[in-house]
Amino acid sequence: MKSKKFYTHFSGIEHDNGNKKRCTPIKKGDMRFDPLADCILDNKDYRIIIISGSPLLEHDAMYMKVILERVKTKREMKAQRKNSKK
Repeated sequence: MKSKKFYTHFSGIEHDNGNKKRCTPIKKGDMRFDPLADCILDNKDYRIIIISGSPLLEHDAMYMKVILERVKTKREMKAQRKNSKK
């Protein structure tokens, strides 16, 4: 089966009275990227493309890549520890 494409934007958000005021760098936003990285790694049916909407476009795009790789490495290390206990 051919994988489906899913496009999304991610950035930090500054709120004012519960409404979006502006996009901010990821580190200044109130949403963490780690849970989304977990979801991306769990989902093999979609080819997920994330577009940085941050004012620090290139920096935050690389930051998201670093987080995704960190989450992936943690998963691999956990699987290795589990297999070594068997």
